[in-house]
Amino acid sequence: MPRLTVQVCRLLLALVLGLILAPSQALAQDKEITVLMHSVHLGALGGEEGLIREFEEQTGISLDIVTGGTNQIYEQALTAWVGGAQTFDAMIWLPRWLTEDVVDFFEPVDPYLENASGEYEVEDLIPSLLDGGRFPRGDGTAYLIPFRVGVAMLYYNQDLFAQAGLEAPTNWQEFREAALALSQDTDGDGTTDVYGWGQRGITREVAEDFYRVGFGFGGEMLSADLSQCTMNSQPWVDALTLWVDMFEQGALPPDLLAWGRDDYILGMQQGDVAMSIMYGPYWGLLTNPEDSEIADGVGWTVVPSAPGVEEGRTQYSAWSWGISGDSDQKDAAWQFIQFATNKENQLIAALEYDNGPTRASVYQDQQYQERFPVAAGWLEALRSSSQVVAHADLPRMDDIISEELHNALQGNKSPQEALDGACRRIQPLL
Repeated sequence: MPRLTVQVCRLLLALVLGLILAPSQALAQDKEITVLMHSVHLGALGGEEGLIREFEEQTGISLDIVTGGTNQIYEQALTAWVGGAQTFDAMIWLPRWLTEDVVDFFEPVDPYLENASGEYEVEDLIPSLLDGGRFPRGDGTAYLIPFRVGVAMLYYNQDLFAQAGLEAPTNWQEFREAALALSQDTDGDGTTDVYGWGQRGITREVAEDFYRVGFGFGGEMLSADLSQCTMNSQPWVDALTLWVDMFEQGALPPDLLAWGRDDYILGMQQGDVAMSIMYGPYWGLLTNPEDSEIADGVGWTVVPSAPGVEEGRTQYSAWSWGISGDSDQKDAAWQFIQFATNKENQLIAALEYDNGPTRASVYQDQQYQERFPVAAGWLEALRSSSQVVAHADLPRMDDIISEELHNALQGNKSPQEALDGACRRIQPLL
């Protein structure tokens, strides 16, 4: 009898525990969301043991993290959406991918922003970055919340500028004069040893660098409704004329068309290039004493601007979070996005995990400024800059622009002819 009682008690206990645990297990399952991100962004959150773990402990929401390369992120999300598989609740996304082909797969985030608590401080998110996540751009519906960003800056060799008695250029005429003055044959052998200006010249990379300069001249890649190529307008012609003139006059390296990312970084590090318009986070590579001979002498300023163009206007590159429209865990997905982009965690991610912050308050933080003296310049540039156009055929446009830039730099076409040719080839894509 006592033995039977024990068995009954065990059965009753199992039954009670089952009734108690079943709902809680279902609830826990309901609070699991799947998040698609690049491994870089996982690192920017401190990995699974950093801010990810903190989020799970604070909210009780489990994160199933799927990582992939840049192209894989786009392909995985699109495959899931088109196939009707509810796979991802939140995903990292490039604003240039927010096109009419995919925008309907995203959940608008305007309602979440409007109802966010005061502690979230929506107004602290840099407006130009929020605008990049709208469709249409600027005043359309918001679909993306910025998480990670880098903006182009003009970095220069302070010693070379001081020796030439020059200040950092603020407009393109000053830039032109500095590039010529700083190009030097230092050993008298008849060949240039220091080039006044260095950029990337290989396909696609040359296009990106050209956009950074062209935006500073006031250029827009396409019309507001994305129906017309405007790359042959005067701002772009002026920008390409500068490139061609400086190339022909020896202020740019003669093998420019073979230069890629590593080449122009190395040129600056070794003192062979006096200035370059670069992706802002390369600051760390230029100021690393283990790799750079000018580590203590790197100057910075925003990209020069043409008359009437907002100071510092150039191109930024951002990654942003979005919510999948077919998710049944949209509120939980928003909780994660809000956590990843709030003031406190943007500062932690910036200081501890080298994330490029998207909040003004981080750039104004004393600790951040001590670590990155260029922070004020980054913020100034971000406030006036924009992302490249969002279009499904942007990679093809990059290739076309690259080919026509090469034509102009090699003297096969004038700047106007090259850009007219680019627009003739781009227009059918629109």
